[in-house]
Amino acid sequence: MDFYEKVRKLARAARFNLQKDGNLKPVIIINTPDRPTFLDAAFKDVIEKGAVATKARKIINQYRADQYIVIAEIWIGTGENDKIAPFQDPNRRDGIMVQGFHSDGRFLMITIPFRRVSDSIIFEKEQESTDPSSSLGFFSNLFDFHGN
Repeated sequence: MDFYEKVRKLARAARFNLQKDGNLKPVIIINTPDRPTFLDAAFKDVIEKGAVATKARKIINQYRADQYIVIAEIWIGTGENDKIAPFQDPNRRDGIMVQGFHSDGRFLMITIPFRRVSDSIIFEKEQESTDPSSSLGFFSNLFDFHGN
């Protein structure tokens, strides 16, 4: 399956799972040579987040994985104040983020904002970016090598 289509397919699955379960378990799917490796990406604080990223980097580079995909619920800041993180923004929104990174430099991030209304989840217009600079943070470009 094409890299971009795989990321899109996983975004559809994440959307479905959130709708069905009411929450989304964060995961990193690492495409190792023998089979995909699923890494639980849940964390309680920035120290645990760093530990998850370090573990993912180790697996990616030890097995020379050609791609990995991060799936998580996120907070989306309003952008009104670029000096504060989304979790600090009082007007933040909920969202699903699916980011795919390929060792050859390809990248796709899909962001799906949503609102919780009573017992329902209302999805808003999803956005795609193929610009790797749009991805910041612990899980961005964990490859210590390039190309396969």
